[in-house]
Amino acid sequence: NDSKTGYIVTGIGTCTDTEIIIPSKYNGLPVTSIGNFAFFECTSLKSITIPNSVTSIGNTAFYKCTGLENVVFEENSQLTSIGNAAFYKCTSLKSITIPNSVTTIETNAFYKCTSSTIYCEAESQPSGWDSGWNYYGGLVVWGYKND
Repeated sequence: NDSKTGYIVTGIGTCTDTEIIIPSKYNGLPVTSIGNFAFFECTSLKSITIPNSVTSIGNTAFYKCTGLENVVFEENSQLTSIGNAAFYKCTSLKSITIPNSVTTIETNAFYKCTSSTIYCEAESQPSGWDSGWNYYGGLVVWGYKND
C-alpha cells in the first residue's frame, strides 16, 4: 500500500488456479485489502479464503467470477467494507457469510447472485449498507450465528 504498512491484492494476472488462499502476511506485513478489479472475470476461480487481516474488498474485486462457489472469511474477521459490484454476477456463488464487522456495503455488491444465500451476522441491515447492495440478489438470512 502507499504507506508501506501492508499489502493489497491487486490482480490475479494469468493465474488459473481454482482455489486461492490469501495469506494474512506477505514479506512480514499484513495483507490488508483486496483491490479494485483484483479477480476481475476470473472464471476459473471456484473458492477463495480471505484472511482476518483484510479490512476491505474493493469495487468489482470479484466481478463476473462466474465459477466462484465458495468465499470463506477467516474467524475474527476485521472486514469492514465491501465495494461497489464486488461480487457482481458471481452466478455460481452458493453461500457467503457477511461478518458482523462489516459496516459498509456499496451498491450492487451482490448484483445477480441469484443462486446465493447471504448469511449476515448483523440482526438487520446496518445503516452504512447501500439500499441496493443485494439488487436482484439471493436470499438474505439476518442474525446468522455460525456455531
